Amino acid sequence: MSTHAWDPTWIPRLLGATMIIQRTKIDETGAETHEEFWGLVLSVNPAEGVTLHLRGKYSGQSWPLPAGPEVLKPAPSGPFTLHGSGDMLERADYIARVIQKAA
Repeated sequence: MSTHAWDPTWIPRLLGATMIIQRTKIDETGAETHEEFWGLVLSVNPAEGVTLHLRGKYSGQSWPLPAGPEVLKPAPSGPFTLHGSGDMLERADYIARVIQKAA
């Protein structure tokens, strides 16, 4: 759960937005892999986070983002070629950076 408060004005702006996920995975040895993929914001819940409906390489899958706006930033002007997936986008609304550590 996030320790940062949601600004309620963000929620309507996020719904339906195009979002790029920049994911870093860290395995048990500390080795990192990086991948970018994208989707459309399907739902926003301040307690549970953001749910994306993925497009491109992972089309049709859902993907949860942690609760809290601190992982989001406005996307710069496109176009984008996404690392790891190879997907190409003309524009995006937001970028989310996520770090996943091995359990």
